Amino acid sequence: MIQTATISCYLYKSADNILHIVYGQGFALSSGTWKKTGGNLAVRFRPIHSIRRTGEPSDLYTEESWVFAPSPTPDRLAKWIRVGHEEFVPLRNLNDLKGLADAIQFYRREAEQPK
Repeated sequence: MIQTATISCYLYKSADNILHIVYGQGFALSSGTWKKTGGNLAVRFRPIHSIRRTGEPSDLYTEESWVFAPSPTPDRLAKWIRVGHEEFVPLRNLNDLKGLADAIQFYRREAEQPK
């Protein structure tokens, strides 16, 4: 199993090609694990932080099987991922990976603290 964090949000790209989260629409972070099994991704996750979106922080995990197309390059998880009836394309070039990683790590540490 590989540790993972997922962010669900709306993004916009400014004139200088920097991606920004549209905070007014809300965003959610989930934390969990995944592994490739039988041509799918077996994913186990729980919401750890949410602002104005469904999915309040919880200790309960959701387990799902996602369909995916293998990535043409070794540095990406998948070419696309299908969850239910929606298809997602993993982002390739985030301009501020450190800032995004810092936010995810902060909320993940907060969520993993004993209550």
